[in-house]
Amino acid sequence: MRHIPELQGKWFGNLDILFLQMSSPHKNYIGEMWIPIVKNLGTSFSVRILNDYRLCTMNPLNIQRILATDFDHYGKGKFFNDITSSMLGQGVFNSDGDLWQFHRKTIRPFFTKDRVSDLMLYERKADLALGKMQERLDAGIPVDFQDLAGRFTLDAASEFLLGTSVNALNAFLPLPYNHPSAKRELNGELLTSSSSDFATAFARAQVILLDRIERAPFGPLFEMKEDEIVVPMKEILKFVDPIVRNALSQTRRKVQKPEDKAVGSVEDDDESTFLMHLLESTDDMKMVVDEILNILVAGRDTTASLITSAVYFLTLHPDILARLRQEIESVCGSGTNRLSHEIIRNMKYLRAFLNETLRLIPPVPFNLRESNAETSWVDDEGNQLYVPKGTRVVMNIINMQRHEPYWGPDAHIFDPGRWLDARVQRYISNPFIFVPFNGGPRMCLGQQFAYTEASIFLIRLLSRYDRIKLEPEAQPPHTKPPAEWRDPSIEKKYGQTRMPIEQVLHRSHLTTYVDLAQNRLSIE
Repeated sequence: MRHIPELQGKWFGNLDILFLQMSSPHKNYIGEMWIPIVKNLGTSFSVRILNDYRLCTMNPLNIQRILATDFDHYGKGKFFNDITSSMLGQGVFNSDGDLWQFHRKTIRPFFTKDRVSDLMLYERKADLALGKMQERLDAGIPVDFQDLAGRFTLDAASEFLLGTSVNALNAFLPLPYNHPSAKRELNGELLTSSSSDFATAFARAQVILLDRIERAPFGPLFEMKEDEIVVPMKEILKFVDPIVRNALSQTRRKVQKPEDKAVGSVEDDDESTFLMHLLESTDDMKMVVDEILNILVAGRDTTASLITSAVYFLTLHPDILARLRQEIESVCGSGTNRLSHEIIRNMKYLRAFLNETLRLIPPVPFNLRESNAETSWVDDEGNQLYVPKGTRVVMNIINMQRHEPYWGPDAHIFDPGRWLDARVQRYISNPFIFVPFNGGPRMCLGQQFAYTEASIFLIRLLSRYDRIKLEPEAQPPHTKPPAEWRDPSIEKKYGQTRMPIEQVLHRSHLTTYVDLAQNRLSIE
């Protein structure tokens, strides 16, 4: 069994790699730093920064082992838990072993049922969001679509989980940076609602978590004076805690026989919230809040990322937009009719469009695990590689899902047709080349909710508008792709890449986003 090839830096302790790692998510093209490394070392490699040893892979055979076939030998681990527990506590995304099994068993029943009320919620929130957008467009002002998608998914997720919406869509929509009132907005004069405070704190907390991961092993040095996440978490809990306490109080007043409810059961009531479902299983306030925040991160941010990326691709591909409108009209008529799960499932091209969006811009571009036993990987030639116990592992999803050996010579091209023609055999024969929702026992329970929510939003959007375009004048210069991305030498350095055709900067914290939320879209 061989050792995994090791990346060697130029400075003592590979500190130059640490600095590159810290700056890359904020400066470079997403996943860019991996490309030359993979060319030299292969799709799996190791790196040691001082005494901090970690493994990295974008080989689908190894990702399959981590997520599925060798699942018991990997967990989220102490490193991830220590960094994220101040936001995620001991919820389902931050736990291992028996505690994870308990969380999974508790929440699974709620996410395996098709509820008409969920569709009605998404439709109602989508119509509200598009109404707010139209008001702004009627005034001749471009719309920050990423912000709108984030508000839509935050309101939908909070009402779905808690029964109470954050009402982020009721707050003042942000203005383009060059609008006469933009300075007042930045000074806080126009954004004073509690919903804006919650959304800002929620995003800030996740940025802090990413910074901690990227700064390892020196993360604690940056927070010696204070824990940076305390302030945003105070704002988050100011909204969540009273709702949970009130629901817990109501539950305790109910008189139930012990045998009336089983752990993880679901009430017949179609209107039951996730919060009430949790309270059937536990009255531990902290556990309930932890679980709510875990699912809120997943339910809000990943779907907002998917919708934002989907609309971005529509601005680049008007032909695809037209075909989607044709399918919507064919299946839904005017698009204003009540939707059903069956209608959405019958939209094959819409599903292919969402899959292609998830392939090129997965909401979670990188995923972390830690080995809890000695185990093995394979290299690109099939040789066995040694994985030590207690080693942090980085799975590079975004580069894997764009890698030509797995997807073919057109891997960097956005083409939903690959999911409907013979090219889909590449995925069918090797399903772990596409894992936007994870795989194996920890596969995302809410993936169908994400598909449904994004589908409903896009159906409503494309039923109203036949053209979507970027508004470059409303985009701050420092958030635009640099001129060197258009240089012919880029492809000599990186091979086939999307860099020359990108119009915005894609970044990531826990999830993928457009730099500084300045993706202004003019919609007609």
